[in-house]
Amino acid sequence: MIYHYNTRDVVIVHINPLVRPGVPITAAEILNRINEISFNSSLVREMRTIAFVTDLIQQGKVDRDEMKEMLIHSIRSDEAMRALSVPANTSRAGTSLRTARQRTTRGRGVAHGELPEYW
Repeated sequence: MIYHYNTRDVVIVHINPLVRPGVPITAAEILNRINEISFNSSLVREMRTIAFVTDLIQQGKVDRDEMKEMLIHSIRSDEAMRALSVPANTSRAGTSLRTARQRTTRGRGVAHGELPEYW
């Protein structure tokens, strides 16, 4: 996605916690944790690549015309996301309107707490 647009700014809204304390016990908890790790590992790999390229640009080893220096902004609340399972975070099927409103309210609260620091 970042390769096909001219913007330098990317906002990441985390739908999975990056850190989850404890060990999953049930089959559903284990499956959720596997899904979280799989999803987050792709994100972390991409972020490391962006950080590597940014370092090369800032050190003058790569011309700014050759690669794009990205500005990554992250909205995250591991506490709020830990309360939800991975399927609940990524699927709208079977979600009640009330649950959807609760998630939206939670997300807005996190965003309002984060955004004033940057904008």
